[in-house]
Amino acid sequence: MSLIVNGRKVFSTGSQVNTGNQVNVADAKYSAKLDGSTNDLTAINQAIADAKNSIVIPAGIASVDQEPENPLGIEYTGDGIIAKKIEGGLQQLNTYADNAKQVIGKEYLYRVYKRLEVDDANTMSLKVFLYGDSTVAGGNGESNWASTGAIIKDLYNKKGLKTALTLTNRGVAGTRITDMNAMPDLSDTTDLFIIKYGINDGYNNEQTRLTVFATALRNKLKEIRQSNFGSVERLSIVLVGPNSTSDTPNGRDERWYEQLRKIYVKAARDFKCAYIDTYAYLKDSRNAAGLWMDNPYNDGRAIHPLNLMNCWIWGLVIDSIFGTTETAKFRSNHFTNLSASQKFAKENDPPSSYPLGITINRALLPDGWPVDGAVITTRHADGITKQSIFTFAKGKTIELIRVASTSDDTWNIWAGTNIVPQLQNGWKDFENNFASPQAVLCANGIVTVNMIVKAGATAPGTVIATLPEGMRPAAKIAPFVCATSTGTCLVDVAGDGTISVFTQADPIWTAINITYRATQ
Repeated sequence: MSLIVNGRKVFSTGSQVNTGNQVNVADAKYSAKLDGSTNDLTAINQAIADAKNSIVIPAGIASVDQEPENPLGIEYTGDGIIAKKIEGGLQQLNTYADNAKQVIGKEYLYRVYKRLEVDDANTMSLKVFLYGDSTVAGGNGESNWASTGAIIKDLYNKKGLKTALTLTNRGVAGTRITDMNAMPDLSDTTDLFIIKYGINDGYNNEQTRLTVFATALRNKLKEIRQSNFGSVERLSIVLVGPNSTSDTPNGRDERWYEQLRKIYVKAARDFKCAYIDTYAYLKDSRNAAGLWMDNPYNDGRAIHPLNLMNCWIWGLVIDSIFGTTETAKFRSNHFTNLSASQKFAKENDPPSSYPLGITINRALLPDGWPVDGAVITTRHADGITKQSIFTFAKGKTIELIRVASTSDDTWNIWAGTNIVPQLQNGWKDFENNFASPQAVLCANGIVTVNMIVKAGATAPGTVIATLPEGMRPAAKIAPFVCATSTGTCLVDVAGDGTISVFTQADPIWTAINITYRATQ
């Protein structure tokens, strides 16, 4: 069978065994000049067509005017370089960068990360389509708690990314790369294709299966990239290599998968895709049947990952795409515990100055905090924020809480701390060894006001004090009975926070001790 690229036969064999494991482009048959000026493209292309595993580029510069035709990913070895002339100098085409890596091409995830970056308001979703065989479609004889779509969504959500994930699974059992049809899913809102084929492609005729797979993979990727919505800036593509299986009678074993990597790597680079090598990650399936893989033929041949292996495979995929530190700026589940030597928070720092998630800071009285201790700030993904502070002083058990207003990025009053009521109309603190006027909001919304006052205007309707927003009832509530120097009087609390005389007060002293629920 022949593989034709741009009208030229680059591979032709009846048995798919090339003429040599390794060939040297400087040999007489190829006669590459390696002088940096002569065009050595023909020599390199012929060497690629003859080589089984790799070609040697001896020391020197093999100048070419275009990328060599290497669809099977024949490896370049040696000390020389393959270089294409570009404006300003030479572009080196051969590289060590992809050698022995489980993940390559992270730079081609531009579209995914751009979507994460701009979605500060959490108004968009990351739209993902998944293509593959039965290991993508799901179904392995176990309960479906770890189905592919479910596990990807769950692992993604645990990353705490603000952008929601929308996933459509196009996996179909028994399919090969030739069966994939991603074109209908391309649109202006499509962000990521994840493609996992190769297991069932091992069924093909052993003499021709490599060229069939390479041709189909490259044709599919070329079609996608040349479409209106398929460029790198509009679509990220992740190629997931097939997981290991131990089905030698059907050609789905190590001998097949060991040959696929070069094809995947070359296609990933040529069509600007990320590539994740799950075979290299979990190579041994010979002892897996009935443990981490199924046993569909009841003879020890392992084919489908069971639930635990699915966690390993798709955990690698999600971690490779959405690395923890790489996505730190876009996450809503940060946990930060800072010592005093790292950062002192200020009491008036606005809610938006804290990252989404949980932050623990040291709190000091000189920085405005009501107590000396530690402060924990919890910010929900939607910006809803709560802050609590607790002391470490001996003999004290105090925890104060406040929440934030999302409308103007300000804090409401502290629950648990004393707010001194603003006395009006001549009313003063009675003093005389009694505690100063106190108003305390509890975390459950209950407000307690306790004060003894004197010398103010006593007529009904007179305002004694005003409480701040957050400590006010929804509406005026029934009057409270308060003790005075001559008996009792009534006071009421209105929705604007005013505490007023309801019946004649006593200017010698009036004791106000009331409890009610603030507006919820």
